[in-house]
Amino acid sequence: MSIAFTTAAAPEDADVLAVLLAQEGATQPPVEAGLLERLGFEAKAGSTLVLPGADGGLVAVAGLGPVAEVDEDGVRAAGAALARALDRHARIAVDLGDAGGLDRRAAAQALAEGLALGAYTYDRFKSEAEPSKLEAVVVVVSDDADDAATSEGVERAARLSDAVCWARDLGNTPGGTLTPEELAAAAIDMAEREGLEAHVLDLDAIVEARLGGLLGVNRGSTRPPRFIELRHVPTGPSRGRVALVGKGITFDSGGLSIKTADGMVGMQGDMGGGAAVLGAMSVVRTFAPDLEVRAYVPATDNM
Repeated sequence: MSIAFTTAAAPEDADVLAVLLAQEGATQPPVEAGLLERLGFEAKAGSTLVLPGADGGLVAVAGLGPVAEVDEDGVRAAGAALARALDRHARIAVDLGDAGGLDRRAAAQALAEGLALGAYTYDRFKSEAEPSKLEAVVVVVSDDADDAATSEGVERAARLSDAVCWARDLGNTPGGTLTPEELAAAAIDMAEREGLEAHVLDLDAIVEARLGGLLGVNRGSTRPPRFIELRHVPTGPSRGRVALVGKGITFDSGGLSIKTADGMVGMQGDMGGGAAVLGAMSVVRTFAPDLEVRAYVPATDNM
């Protein structure tokens, strides 16, 4: 489930108001004076604390570490920590606080990325799934200039995070479910949605193309291989051409040298490179519209 991001002044109906704090920073959260110090909260990077606010609501604080070292990576980590700490709340508001001195767009993007990716779970096959309840985030702004930059940042973050979460879903899906055919079908669906050129070679076409490496790995499998080709072509002049190649081994048993039981754990992730390439292609029209990008993903299991 994607989080809906908006920008506004601090809303009164948020379940929790969160603030990013640095060590020796200037921001004062809306809690009783001295309370954080008495509770031992030191604003260390990645730390969080949820406590009653001065108006009776809940306030969450997330640490950024030393104020002189606050950067986008720290903001992203703080966002992820908040997503995990507040996963039982549906609607929160987040004030950049001591990260407000960074480039506003970049800081807002990092915060939203951290929140979206920190809330990610893969529970497709869980009978009693407990996904994060976090569904809406308001990034707090104080004026129109902040609003414009913040909005741009969170929009970019939402687009990127959707791509990353989709790639994670592909990588986490067991090989018995995400077969080479299913991976190719997912790539085609994405390409149609995003306006990309797409072509998938089946077994006969792979033989005709003499792709011996792919055929050799596939030889012991009961599933036919696929070779996925995607292409983004700019509508105007191209500033260059890039090729992305991602390994698409949907499950790796080790082939002739069978892995141990422990070695089998996580082997559905052997197509993580292919998933990353497909995720990148899903946002190429947004982030590199004037660049020609081609992607190639050979897909098979290794049995």
